[in-house]
Amino acid sequence: LVGVASKRCTTQSLVDPGSPSTSYLISKLVGSGACYYGGRMPPGAAPPTPAADLARLRSWIAAGAPNN
Repeated sequence: LVGVASKRCTTQSLVDPGSPSTSYLISKLVGSGACYYGGRMPPGAAPPTPAADLARLRSWIAAGAPNN
């Protein structure tokens, strides 16, 4: 996911190390963004990703998305 271009939005990486705001993964999880396409993840009637989990993902990406 890290540094891999989104197939739906080729100007964004799925995970852009150091930049949660330009990571397509975050757009899909929150259901909005400059390049948002389709439906929010997880799909269907599943509840949105909890805020605490989103915060951890944003922090991980902001830290450079280390492989740990």
